[in-house]
Amino acid sequence: MVSKGESIPTKVKEFQFHAIPKTTKWGNFQRSLYDPAKQEFFGRTKKSWYQLLIFYSIFYACLAAFFATCIAGLLSTLNPKEPKWKLGESLIGTNPGLGFRPISNETEEGSLIWYDLKDESTTQKWVELLDKFLESYKVEQVGKNYQQCDYDRPVEEGKVCTVDLSAERFGPCTAENKYGYGSGSPCVFLKLNRIFGWVP
Repeated sequence: MVSKGESIPTKVKEFQFHAIPKTTKWGNFQRSLYDPAKQEFFGRTKKSWYQLLIFYSIFYACLAAFFATCIAGLLSTLNPKEPKWKLGESLIGTNPGLGFRPISNETEEGSLIWYDLKDESTTQKWVELLDKFLESYKVEQVGKNYQQCDYDRPVEEGKVCTVDLSAERFGPCTAENKYGYGSGSPCVFLKLNRIFGWVP
């Protein structure tokens, strides 16, 4: 017991703190790559890296298997020969769009076909546009999958119609006649957008 006037003895216990070693930025960077004291690479031990590698290997393998299953399920519902939704069921509908050729590549010219009959360079532009449009029909159309088509003879399944670009079918609208642009009687080709299963 402490009597009046006596001071209370105090016991102070000091804690020893380890001083932080002074290192350079390069030393800190090296320690972040590999810390020899803790045996850590990039802040993780070998065991931690192995666990992480195994986890993500299993995770991504399961993710890839799930994705492959979904794609296989989707592809099993599709028919490679025809679209799933046709005509009235589709977004396109039953009315094909009507277009014409030639049409200028320069949008500011609009959809007008104009040229000077006396200036061959203006007519040649339209002739070249029609040549480019009909180029895919000028290939040799022979083989088992080609057939002659007409209004009373529709195309058979698995076949395509031949396109005869001769003067017998197209009259003056042939490449040899410059599609009539040189004579002042220009030809315009009408085209319908393709709709699967549509019959005119």
